[in-house]
Amino acid sequence: MSVHLTDNAVRTDASVLQLLQSIAASAGEVDANVDADRREVLGQLAAAGLLDLGLATGHGSYLDQARVLSDIASMCMSTAFSAWAHRMTLEYVATYSADKHGHIVEALRSLDIVGSTAMAGTFRAASGQEELTVHLTEDDNGVLRANGF
Repeated sequence: MSVHLTDNAVRTDASVLQLLQSIAASAGEVDANVDADRREVLGQLAAAGLLDLGLATGHGSYLDQARVLSDIASMCMSTAFSAWAHRMTLEYVATYSADKHGHIVEALRSLDIVGSTAMAGTFRAASGQEELTVHLTEDDNGVLRANGF
């Protein structure tokens, strides 16, 4: 097992390989448990530098990030989706408001907070099935708050 980090290299650090083996070993349990908490494994992926590839403030490329997510998805789709949602949240904040919300970028990069795209509710709202319940507001100190989960 390996994680592809560039076109010409494959990362085979023992800690990364052990993490991937752990993801693969727990995939069945995670997929069977709708409420499975993926924060610990996301934290391990972040600590290994595998969730900010291609980010303007990070290293690697978008292709590197896509390869990592593909490798994770080949072992556990639920974990890959959680990693993708977190990574996309990080991308949105870093790309569009890092100058104002750099502290949020760093909190996402370190997994002090977990990102969510809230796509399911958005799709249901767009199709007229229900009202959108997730809202993002900024307080007087510039802190973004999500509510309605």
